[in-house]
Amino acid sequence: MKKLILIFIIGCTFLINNGCVNQLANIAKNNPQSQQQPQPKTELDLLTEKANKGDVDAQLELGLLYYNGEKLKQDLNKAFSYFEKAAKQGNSEAQFNLGVCYIDGKGIKKSEFNGVQWLKKAADQGHPIAIQAYNLAIQQLKDLEVKANKGSSEAQLAIGLYYFNYGYPEGDFTKSFNYLDKAARQNSGPAQYFLATQYM
Repeated sequence: MKKLILIFIIGCTFLINNGCVNQLANIAKNNPQSQQQPQPKTELDLLTEKANKGDVDAQLELGLLYYNGEKLKQDLNKAFSYFEKAAKQGNSEAQFNLGVCYIDGKGIKKSEFNGVQWLKKAADQGHPIAIQAYNLAIQQLKDLEVKANKGSSEAQLAIGLYYFNYGYPEGDFTKSFNYLDKAARQNSGPAQYFLATQYM
C-alpha cells in the first residue's frame, strides 16, 4: 500500500513539474462544451427590448409592471417614464395612467394641472374611467368657483391659488389675483400673506 501511495505522489509531482496540469486546464478552458452558454432572454428582457424600441403596448405593460411591482421591484420613476412614452404615442390607457401619476405625485412631482390635461387627452379618445375622472375634476373646480363667488373665503383662497399655480385652463393670473384679493379682504391670513409675498 505504501508503494502505491509513493507511486501516486511521484506521478503527481511529475505531472505538475512538466506542466501537464496547466495543459489540462487550458484544454478544459478552450473546450466549447465546458464554457457557459449565454442565458436565454427572459420574457421581461424581451418586453423591455420591445418597449425601448418604441412598441407602445410593451411600454404600457412595462409601466404597469413597474407601477404595481409585479414580476420586478416597484419603481414609480420607471413606471412614469414608460407611461409617458406610450402616452405621447397616443395610447389612451397610458395617458390615463400618466394623469393619475401626476395627480398623485407618483414617479413625478405632483401636478394636478398636468394630471387633468392627460386625463382630458385620454377622455377625448373615449377612455371611460378618464372621462369620469376628468368630468369629476372639472365639476369640483366649478363647485369651488361657485362657492368662491358666493363669498366663501376658503373657496376664494383655494381657487385663487389654483389659478395661480396651475392656470386652469390657461394661466390666468388676473383671476388668481381677484379671488385672492377677495379672500384677503375677508381677513384670510393665508391670502393676505400670499398677496404680500407675491406683490411686494
